[in-house]
Amino acid sequence: MPIVITDTVIGTGTASAGAVTINKIYGRVITESYTTLAGGSETLQINNTFASVGDVVLTNVYGAPGAGSPVISSVSCIGGAIILIIHNVHLSAAFSGTYVVNYVIFKA
Repeated sequence: MPIVITDTVIGTGTASAGAVTINKIYGRVITESYTTLAGGSETLQINNTFASVGDVVLTNVYGAPGAGSPVISSVSCIGGAIILIIHNVHLSAAFSGTYVVNYVIFKA
């Protein structure tokens, strides 16, 4: 069965202190600037009234600009928030810059 998203406006926000509020079923977050050492990680909380326990959240991340290799290593959906762990998996290079995270919530 195809997935139909009827809301055509993507939620956007800029994170501050590792958190942002976007009350949309899908959206894009630009984080504040980070310096994440090789092997290090950052936590991002997306406060979202659509997020519930048991929902599935599809995410992706890229860094702009900088070295390093960011990946999302963990996604947790709790009542009212999505918690992401962004990990720099590069063996030697630190990441320095902002992360851009896209997400979509699939309701349980």
